[in-house]
Amino acid sequence: MSARYQVLQHEQKPYWLPDCPLLMASHALTKDTTTDSVFLQCKFENLSDKRIKALSIRVECYDVTNQPLVAVDNFTYLDINIANAKSFGDQTPVSLPDRETRAFHVIPQKIVFVDNSIWENADNQPFVLAEYEQKRISSLCDLTDQYKRDLHDICSKANTHTYLPTRKDGFTICGCGKIVLDSTKTCPACGVTIDRLFALNNSKQLRENLEAYNATQQKIQQQRQQFAQEQQAQQQQAKAQQRSLLKRIFICGVSIAVIITIYISATKYFIPNMYYQSALKAWNSGEFEDAISQLEQIPSFKDSSSKIIEIEYSWAEQLYHNGKYEQAIQKYSELGDYKDASAQIHAIRNLQSYNEALALYNNQQYEEALPKFRFCGDYKDAVSLKNMCETKLQEQHYNRALDALNAQDSSTALKEFLSAVPYKDSIAQARKIGEFSRRIESCLSSGVVISKSGKFQKLLPNDDKYDTYVNWSNIKKLVAGTSHKVGLKNDGTTIAIGSYNDEGSSNVSNWSNIVDIAAGYFNTFGLKSNGTVVAVGSNDHGECNVGNWNNIIAISNCVNHTVGLRSDGTVVATGDNSDGQCNVSSWSNIIMVGAGNGFTVGLKADGTVVAAGRNVFGQCDVSDWKDIISITVYGNHTIGIKSDGTAVATGILGGSISEKCDVSNWKSIVATDGLHGVKADGSLIYADGKSTDWSSIDWDLW
Repeated sequence: MSARYQVLQHEQKPYWLPDCPLLMASHALTKDTTTDSVFLQCKFENLSDKRIKALSIRVECYDVTNQPLVAVDNFTYLDINIANAKSFGDQTPVSLPDRETRAFHVIPQKIVFVDNSIWENADNQPFVLAEYEQKRISSLCDLTDQYKRDLHDICSKANTHTYLPTRKDGFTICGCGKIVLDSTKTCPACGVTIDRLFALNNSKQLRENLEAYNATQQKIQQQRQQFAQEQQAQQQQAKAQQRSLLKRIFICGVSIAVIITIYISATKYFIPNMYYQSALKAWNSGEFEDAISQLEQIPSFKDSSSKIIEIEYSWAEQLYHNGKYEQAIQKYSELGDYKDASAQIHAIRNLQSYNEALALYNNQQYEEALPKFRFCGDYKDAVSLKNMCETKLQEQHYNRALDALNAQDSSTALKEFLSAVPYKDSIAQARKIGEFSRRIESCLSSGVVISKSGKFQKLLPNDDKYDTYVNWSNIKKLVAGTSHKVGLKNDGTTIAIGSYNDEGSSNVSNWSNIVDIAAGYFNTFGLKSNGTVVAVGSNDHGECNVGNWNNIIAISNCVNHTVGLRSDGTVVATGDNSDGQCNVSSWSNIIMVGAGNGFTVGLKADGTVVAAGRNVFGQCDVSDWKDIISITVYGNHTIGIKSDGTAVATGILGGSISEKCDVSNWKSIVATDGLHGVKADGSLIYADGKSTDWSSIDWDLW
């Protein structure tokens, strides 16, 4: 694409919709830099056995914060004639009405087939990412080779199958990787009958087939041994007959004996030996087909039968060395378990993938080369080249992010920095742009929020110290401990009130160059601009032992332990570790951390979440979370905000297991303090699903 067009998003992953006879195989969101207009290109694939002549779609558009924009309704692909398994649409741009569009949902509305039948999306549901998991054929372990043999019996393109078939959401994913409808009888890619393919993965039947195969091979071996014994006996008998005959011939006359001996030798030895020697000569000359043909005429002479198999193996070797890989694979496949035929097939596949990957790598097509190097495993220097590909890709993403920053395109810069993790300072850059450290700058549990003027607004009457700090000014962040409050000013200094048993948690008046603060039950922490951390207050469990920390970009504390996020995406922790809450040294690519009551949670650059420590209330059950852009840990629960403005939560609100943290009806959420969600319109919703109308409050907090 020319420099005029900038690709904002390009994804080659399939998207599907249950019961829909259409697959969105890939899509691209592109910006015209000359006009600033944005357009969408979608590649659709017909999964139906009927031809498609028209398609109507709706495109719901969203900006970078996932706020809805003007949609494209009833965009129609007309005058098409698309057969089963054929694709269309990728050459047809869909112009989007709002140039701020950075995300979208594609909703198929109507599909018109050539027989004038119509499929309609009655529920107006969008395509969703096709998420599924396929097991490799190799997972069958000792039954793998038998599965491949059975697969060759039902599929002419068995070599394209790497995985076992699976079904999900009304779709079937063939072993060759092709996605079809569950109703599809035959895979259009490899031609296999779907029901027969699924029937193959039967361990009992595979075991029976394997035993039958082994029995057959054993029988063949026995037959070969028996044949050899019979040949030996025949030879011995022939020799005995010859000796007897010679005696008779000698009696009848020397001349007759000579004639008869010559005849017998010619028919039983000399002629077969002539074929045998000629076959060996042809073999040595590389004329494999001719050699096999001659040996097939004398199958019982010497070791002709076994020689045929040896020649087939040599033939496969020559094809391999001459670069005729597919022909070599076919030959090795025909040899079954002879010698290392299976290993040679694997080696050829590795070589093919390696050569393709190397060519792509040399052409700087690192993204395309990476999966091929991964397929090669430890073949040659594939591991090191894979690592170099990853580094090169990270470098490319990082440089594109810098270019986007220079162009003041923060959305693109954020995406590129996240894709570059952990390269250089990509994590710190992403946090800076994406404001991942953003919190509700308030103590909502006390009913106090910071207005954009840097002062406070009292919302609820349960803060008995409000009058003490109400006159504070130029405050950009407020945090609260058990009996003290700390404010971070715009100039990097701090102010505090209150303390518990003179623990010194409010002794922060001499702090400077502070960029972030956190408050524990009886202590206070400050993150300095140079990446170091200072702490005051109770240190009964070592939670304040942060003096040697460096390169820190975020801090969090709860009860008796403290965690810090380094600029390289790793995490450090100190304090009480009785529940394993400080076991975070192995974490990587982290962009956000939170400390709870005996547990720690980390948000990764890819939108997934990890956790360590106490899990009696399920507060650490986050392994299946995806597409998360922000996390908040509070007490005994964890809340994650998704890119679409919805939220997920796990754990309990209070001390009772019945007080589940319920965020199922949260929508358009921009931030949370762990108890409340702030919506884009400034309204507030509580974490038990109850709403509170605070829309009149000045929510310009950031």
